[in-house]
Amino acid sequence: MDNTWVAQFYEETDPVKRMEMLEAHGEDAAGEEASEEAKRNACRKELWVVRYGKRRPRKDEFVGGFVELKGMAEATTIDIGGMRRKQAAKILSTLGLSAVRLQDELYKEVLLAELQNAFKRYFEVSRGGRGFTSLVFGMGQLSDEGVAKKLAEQIVHDFDIYTPSVNYTVKKLSGGNIQKVLLGREIWLSPKVLITAYPVRGLDIGASYNIYHMLNEQKKKGVAVLFIGEDLDVLKSISDRLMVIHDGEIIDIVDPTTVTKEDIGLMMVGDHINKGEEKAV
Repeated sequence: MDNTWVAQFYEETDPVKRMEMLEAHGEDAAGEEASEEAKRNACRKELWVVRYGKRRPRKDEFVGGFVELKGMAEATTIDIGGMRRKQAAKILSTLGLSAVRLQDELYKEVLLAELQNAFKRYFEVSRGGRGFTSLVFGMGQLSDEGVAKKLAEQIVHDFDIYTPSVNYTVKKLSGGNIQKVLLGREIWLSPKVLITAYPVRGLDIGASYNIYHMLNEQKKKGVAVLFIGEDLDVLKSISDRLMVIHDGEIIDIVDPTTVTKEDIGLMMVGDHINKGEEKAV
């Protein structure tokens, strides 16, 4: 039997087209005499239902699970009571990664292919704006207000924002949580460039380091972060390059690992200490 359709099935990310392929080519399993391929097709159909639901697909549970696991992995607060661990276990069960099912080698083979397809779908839509939120949250024809609420709930979860509810007035939150709301909103948009001006002003030490951590995580993902600040110790510790501006003029661009705070101070008052020398790039 020609099984070239199987490769097409796992390359295709549209759930409706994938189900059409299953119905057209998927041989049903019939008792213990069923062929291995028929059993694989039974597993494929089972996972399709787990991932998309029994009716017309409006939500991708697997991609949604990836997003939730990503948020938990990036969380910076202590997992009090093991809530995140319990939630992770629930997500893994939804993804079909239960210990009992994984004992079945044939099922494990089919599941791996399905998870790879889900990752492919995740990468396709991760920068797709509202299309991505519809895929993850199953919004269907939600209003703009409904979309905003779903996004707010996800940002509160991903960035450990302490608030009575997503309907709570932002200005009534603590300074640290307000900063996390603003930063979380921007990070959720998957920017290529992130510009922050004095992002920790007025915050306590704990909240400040939380913000620094979030910015460093964006750097690791390849986001260009422009950090505008005045704390020299912080600037030297988190920057890859340091630009000093005085009275609207760029005085110099230096290596934060080698420049001294004294030299930075002189540049801040307009002293071109490296005049005539080659600038850092």
